[in-house]
Amino acid sequence: MGLVFLGPPGSGKGTISKIISNEFKYHHISTGDLFRENILNNTPLGKEIKKIVEKGELVSDLITIKIVEDKIKNIEKNENFILDGFPRNICQAKALDKFLPNVKIINFLINEELVIKRLSGRRICKSCNNIFNIYTLATKPNGICNVCGGDLYQREDDKVECLKTRLKEYKLQTKPLIEFYSKCSRINNIDASLTIDEIKKKIIQIM
Repeated sequence: MGLVFLGPPGSGKGTISKIISNEFKYHHISTGDLFRENILNNTPLGKEIKKIVEKGELVSDLITIKIVEDKIKNIEKNENFILDGFPRNICQAKALDKFLPNVKIINFLINEELVIKRLSGRRICKSCNNIFNIYTLATKPNGICNVCGGDLYQREDDKVECLKTRLKEYKLQTKPLIEFYSKCSRINNIDASLTIDEIKKKIIQIM
């Protein structure tokens, strides 16, 4: 089965994707990971993507669709995968329907204030890259990694003003997409403020 996860940064899509992937042997397909993979492997598409990214431009729908379609075709019977970060707009959604029409659309709903609290509280270890949170997974002492003793830092895009901009862009970008799937009654909304276990149960029901 194919699943599409929609939701803003901080809604828990990545965490749930890992859990579902591990427990049910699903492939987690992230467009960002695919871009980096192709750049690293110096594929023809990777060379194109590298030029675009270095110019600070967005990767076109044409290239994004092609790279996702190729990845899905490499999965046996096109089954058991999670799309995270695709589709991002109606053009990509229509393309996905053409080569794979029966995916389940899961939309993670969450209050903007909670998202900002979650992400602005995130801290990352400079040495081992383990992730902590000053609100939900604080370290002792503060600012020091519990695993290796390294210093923690906050990503620039996790700062409040940057987060507000990211969320605004997400809303503008995905509102038409949510409406597109809602009109044909294909969208499954999930309350992303629930616990991870509760969210997992709801996704299993949809699956």
